[in-house]
Parts: sequence; C-alpha cells; structure tokens
Amino acid sequence: MALFTIGYEGRTLEECVAILLEQAIDVVVDVRRLPLSHKPGFSKTRLSESLESHGIHYVHMPELGSPKEWREELRHTGDFPQFFRRYRAGLATQEASLASLHRLECEQRICLLCVERSHRHCHRSVLGRTLAERGRGDPVHL
Repeated sequence: MALFTIGYEGRTLEECVAILLEQAIDVVVDVRRLPLSHKPGFSKTRLSESLESHGIHYVHMPELGSPKEWREELRHTGDFPQFFRRYRAGLATQEASLASLHRLECEQRICLLCVERSHRHCHRSVLGRTLAERGRGDPVHL
C-alpha cells in the first residue's frame, strides 16, 4: 500500500478533497504543528468536518510538525538542507508517534497533509522517506 502526501497551498478545500477521493484515501494525517490556516477550510475543525463528511478520517499529529523556531529560521535563511537535517534528527525523539503512524499506514490508505504545495519544500517529504525506510515504498506526492 502506498503512502501519499499532499500540500494544500494554491488549492481549494474542494480540490484537495477531490484529489483525496480520487486516490481512495482513508485517513488524512495532518502533520502541521498548529492546524490553523488563513485559507478557508483548512483549519482543524472545518477540515476534519469536511473530510469526515466525505468518508475520510482525520488525525492530527502535531508532534510530527516542525517547530515554529525552525520554520522562522528557514524563512530567514532559506537553508532547506539544514531544516531537513534538524527535522530528521527531531524525528528520532518521536518513535512512539512514528510507530503509530506506521501501523496506521499498514492498515489503511493514508495521506500526510501540510501547507506547502511542493513536497521538496516541506517536512512531510522527510517524514515520508522515514516511513519508507520502515519497509514501504517511496511516498506518492499529490
């Protein structure tokens, strides 16, 4: 079973839901530290209600988000390699959450959700690779 990731930047809620339904996603795992958005429909309550109304379960795992300080530093430096190294090192302290996510991934078709449209500029790419190292194939980025 494949692991999927999606970023909602530049998309409407309806577009994201359509993509998720097209891929038969069972569970969206929100990996934002803070599930808030200025973009209509992407804050936790509205997003979870919308997904649930389409038969897609919503799970928020804030501990798998990137800390605010790291995001702010990235905004100033643009140093993605450093940001990704820090994030990968931080994942080493999240074994219980990674194991939980891996179990979920083995049982259902899941999609990691964050803001950035391009996975190349998002911590979910590191998280996806980390999960792939546990025996899954490379993530599919939507």
